[in-house]
Amino acid sequence: SDWTYDTIITAPVPCFTPQALRLISVYYDGAEVDWTPVGVESQWEVSVFNNRIGAFNFQTAAHPFTIDGLEAGERYGVAVRALCGEGIEEASSWSDTVDFITTECQAVSNVACGTVTETEVMVSWTVNGGESAWIVEYGMPVFGQGEEIGSQVAHSNPFALSLAGLEPNTDYE
Repeated sequence: SDWTYDTIITAPVPCFTPQALRLISVYYDGAEVDWTPVGVESQWEVSVFNNRIGAFNFQTAAHPFTIDGLEAGERYGVAVRALCGEGIEEASSWSDTVDFITTECQAVSNVACGTVTETEVMVSWTVNGGESAWIVEYGMPVFGQGEEIGSQVAHSNPFALSLAGLEPNTDYE
């Protein structure tokens, strides 16, 4: 019998540009973005850029994607592209750019001490911005920043924190 054969080369799967890039949330030091994949890709490159700071890129297999380490009160742009192929050597075009401004950290107001016991005090405050976490520092009267004897991170709503383990009959700020 006679054998015949042909060499067949398949075309690579195209690398499609992600669509509908959008902001989910913006923080004082970051943002969360998401997009709609168009193909079967499972890796992306997210580019964040700022005129003063420059550009930096992240590779990720996750979307939504959280961008951390940004500066408060700065204008940024973000774009995403798909990474395709074996070894991720191919990339799609960049998506449309979405611009955003990180929020400023606003000082809290109406700081008040509520329930006080010998070793514990409830501290509350009013939030004046979009912050979601606070560092509450306390120390002896007239302490300077970095000289506190204790600090706690608060992630609460209502905006209050119980400071426990205090020394009886001691003044604190």
